Formats: sequence, structure tokens, C-alpha cells
Amino acid sequence: MWTEYMTMTGVALLALLLGIKIYLRVTTGICRSLKRMDGKTVIITGANSGIGKETALDMAKRGAKVIMACRNLERAEKAKDLMIQTKKARIIVVSSVAHKGARTLDLENLNGERRGDPATLYCMSKLCNILFANELARRLKGTDVTVNSLHPGVVETEIFRCMPVFVRIPFLSIVRLFCKDAREGAQTTIYLAVSEKVEGITGKYFVDCKKVQPSIIAKDVALAQALWEKTEKMVSIKDTYKNL
Repeated sequence: MWTEYMTMTGVALLALLLGIKIYLRVTTGICRSLKRMDGKTVIITGANSGIGKETALDMAKRGAKVIMACRNLERAEKAKDLMIQTKKARIIVVSSVAHKGARTLDLENLNGERRGDPATLYCMSKLCNILFANELARRLKGTDVTVNSLHPGVVETEIFRCMPVFVRIPFLSIVRLFCKDAREGAQTTIYLAVSEKVEGITGKYFVDCKKVQPSIIAKDVALAQALWEKTEKMVSIKDTYKNL
């Protein structure tokens, strides 16, 4: 009887896991737009792997000129000038649902100098992504440049490479059952880049190619402005980007 019970429990568990997997597949947002990007320039950071790489491949297939940006101020300034000169442009910031784990944001501890465990600091960084996108959208109001942020989903990429091996292997063996692959994780980014449905929409947050509400603190206008000004001082580029 015990064997029969364990067998039934195992079958039920497998059925549950399969059901969850099917649900995640069905609800995963997919960009259905066939829009071409001929004559357009797409600048992508982190395009050498994961979501960025899949986005770059998709944009290239659509005929876009793809620039794989690096951490270089000179190249960043050229990208900024190109954006301003372009009649219409879309800026897309990849954040995460993890931003909801940040209940507050200490502007004097953005780099975790004083305190903060890695998980909390990660959540704060994702919150900063959304605040930045919202503030940039506000500053570009009245132009044809839109700015939106997104959560790509839980995606199996190299983000897990920093975990200790003894944690990473068992963790990934479980997470892999429910994770999106890099192509699926890139869909909302691609959607925001090409879809006619988001034409003119700015300062919003998307998940699975749908507009959703971020956390309350992520919509704090005063905090977004303060973060922008603090960041300007930290990286000393206020004069360089004075027209923003």
C-alpha cells in the first residue's frame, strides 16, 4: 500500500509540474509583429550573450543596422547624439520583477558601501532601472523618443554563472524546468522595439508583451528625479548630457 501511495504521489507531482510548464509556455508573451527594420539603427548593450544576443539576431533578421554597445563614454555619447537626431526612437530598459523586492531606495548607498546583502542590492538595481526609464521618459516628453521598461521573465542565461557550483548545479536543474530560454526572454524587448501597438507609449512597464503596473515605489516621480540627479553626480556627465 505504501508503494502504491508513493507511486500515486509521484504521478500527481509530475502532473502538477507538467501543468505548470504548459501554463508558463501558453502565457509566455511572443512578439507576433512582422515589421521590418530596414534603414533603422538598433543599439544594444549586452548583445554578446543571452537576451541581448537574441534581440540583436532578431533585429538583424529584420534588416536593422545593429550596434553592439560597450561600456565606453565616447561610444555612449555618439549613441546619444544619434538618438536625438533620429526623428523617432524607442529606448527599452530591461529590468526585472525582482524590483518589487526593494521596499526603499537609499540614495547614499547605491553601491552597497555601507550595508546590503547581494539579493537586496540586486532588487534595488532593478528598481533603479525602472526609475531611470520613467525619468528619462519624463525628460523626453514632447519628442518622438519613447522610453519603456520590462521584465523578461525568469530566463536561463549566464546571470547564474556567479553562483557557487554546489548551488548552481542543483538550482539550475530545478529552475530549468520553468525558465524561459534566451529567445523567449527576448520577446518583450523585441515587442517594444517593433510593435505598432506601442507606438507613442512611454514611461510604462511591460511583462510578456503586456503593459502591467510596477511596484508603488517604482512610480515615485520625486525618487526618480532624485536618483537621476544623484547618478549625474556619481558619474560626472551632467554637462555632457545637459540637453536632457
